Amino acid sequence: MTISKMPAEITILASSDDVAIACLVWCLIILLQGFFLGAITDSIAKKKGYKSGFAWGFFLSFIGLIIVACYPDLNAQNKMLQAPEHTSADELMKYKELLDQGAITQREFDAKKRQLLNLDPQPKQASHNPAPKQMGKTEWYCKKCYTKNAAYSMICTKCGASRAEQAAALGYRDTKY
Repeated sequence: MTISKMPAEITILASSDDVAIACLVWCLIILLQGFFLGAITDSIAKKKGYKSGFAWGFFLSFIGLIIVACYPDLNAQNKMLQAPEHTSADELMKYKELLDQGAITQREFDAKKRQLLNLDPQPKQASHNPAPKQMGKTEWYCKKCYTKNAAYSMICTKCGASRAEQAAALGYRDTKY
C-alpha cells in the first residue's frame, strides 16, 4: 500500500472578489424570492379580505405562503352576515298586494304591518280567548293583553292590570293574590 502525499501548497480556487460577487448574487436571489413570494401571499390575503400579507411571504418564504393560504376567508363570512334576501319591506309589499286583491282584510293587513315593523311584536289574540290561565306556580296570563307574567308579580308588566282586579272581574272570590 502506498500513501500519496498532499502537496504542501493548497491552491485557492476562488479569489476574494469572486466570493464577494457570489455572496452578492446569493443575496439578490434571496431578495427576489422574498419579493416574489411576498407578492403572492399579499395577493392571496387580499382575495380573502385581509389588508396585507406581503410580510409573511417576504420574511418566511414558503412557510408564510402556507400560513396565508390557511387564513379563514373573511369575504365568505361577510356574505353570510349580510341581510337576508327578503326584508320586511318586501313582505309588506306582498301583503299589500294581497289586500288589494281582496285575499286578506284591512285588519289582517294592519296586524301584519305592525308585526313586521316591530310596532306590535306579539300579534293580538282574538277576543274569544279564555280567562287568564294559572300556569302552576310559575306564571300567569293577563286577561287584558294576554301577556305572560311571573307568578310573584301582582301587576301585569305590559298593561299594568292587577291580578286581583282581573279575578274580581271574573267573579272569583276569596282568592289569595
